[in-house]
Amino acid sequence: MHLSTIAMENKRINGNDLIALGYEENFALGEALKINKKRLGFTREEMLLKFAEVLAAPDSYLEDEIFKPLAQVLLNVDEVAKATISLKAGKQDYSIYGESQIEEGALRQMDLAMKLPVAVAGALMPDAHQGYGLPIGGVLATHHAVIPYGVGVDIGCRMALSIFDVPEEHLYLHHDFYKKVIMDNTKFGAGHGYLKHERVDHAVLANKTFEANDFIR
Repeated sequence: MHLSTIAMENKRINGNDLIALGYEENFALGEALKINKKRLGFTREEMLLKFAEVLAAPDSYLEDEIFKPLAQVLLNVDEVAKATISLKAGKQDYSIYGESQIEEGALRQMDLAMKLPVAVAGALMPDAHQGYGLPIGGVLATHHAVIPYGVGVDIGCRMALSIFDVPEEHLYLHHDFYKKVIMDNTKFGAGHGYLKHERVDHAVLANKTFEANDFIR
């Protein structure tokens, strides 16, 4: 057999191949790709033919050991589509802190999150930035629902507010000085912290908030 023919037969079927057969981008596409990963002894062309046959007549494959899960999904996909719940219409109000500093992507994500049927309230913190679903620094209150995806995939970001007892214009006049003070005395990034010899005593450390739980302590 010619090497190019062997290469073509060994090339794994991907989503675009299945879409070309008529599959839509839904649960059925994912199920077909799962089956394809198992390398079932079919050639690439034989596998594509099988996928086309199952798509055309899923009823015929409900007893098939290999393609039964795909057939079941194909038969139920319309029912899933009918069960889709619509988003709330129009823009929903929520609190925004420091709006002038928040990027457009985070605002769009929060606008969409507030349209979820289970959403009852929301807010964006001053550090809000675009995430994967809900913005990082976004808060969403829901009714009888927990949304794991809404937590995001960040590293536990949080904020603290430093208040300088000086006139506002003084901060602007000495911007570089205060920026240097903050940067020199703050650790940024995952895994960063003060070494023992770098730690300093300060009244803020006596705040009872730091005794709230073991992690904060």
